[in-house]
Amino acid sequence: SDLAVHVMGFGGEDDTRYADTQPDTDDVVVVASGIGITPFMAQAHAAHESGLALTLLWSIRAEDLALAVDVIEQVGHLGMAITVFITGQLDTDGHAKARTLEQLRARTYIRRMTESDVKAVGHVGRRQFYVCAVPPLHAAVLGWLAGEDVRFEAFDY
Repeated sequence: SDLAVHVMGFGGEDDTRYADTQPDTDDVVVVASGIGITPFMAQAHAAHESGLALTLLWSIRAEDLALAVDVIEQVGHLGMAITVFITGQLDTDGHAKARTLEQLRARTYIRRMTESDVKAVGHVGRRQFYVCAVPPLHAAVLGWLAGEDVRFEAFDY
């Protein structure tokens, strides 16, 4: 039988390719939340091979820590600085996964990301921020970094 599917639409913006970044002069800071890590994952190996120094600030819910462990196992060896902000309540398994992240050399904080966390990374005037985050964090980061070089991907449907 035939199946008809109506597509309501696709949307969003993407300006998160690291291609314009200069390895010797720019600090690349990626701010992500949840599955907003996807563009970073797609580019991490190529960015590393090009000589870019990457810093990742990633906010993730406690119940999604298995994803964080998997991602960092895949990219942690690339020599980038990784900080994970864990939101929500950690159970015994969550504490174990947080310890695993630390063993993989990621810094972990059990709290929300703050303005001072973001502004402390890189050198003012030499840094480029790439943001792929849920709308509240996305808006906050854009406000915190007014006047800075910020590029982003948004999933506003």
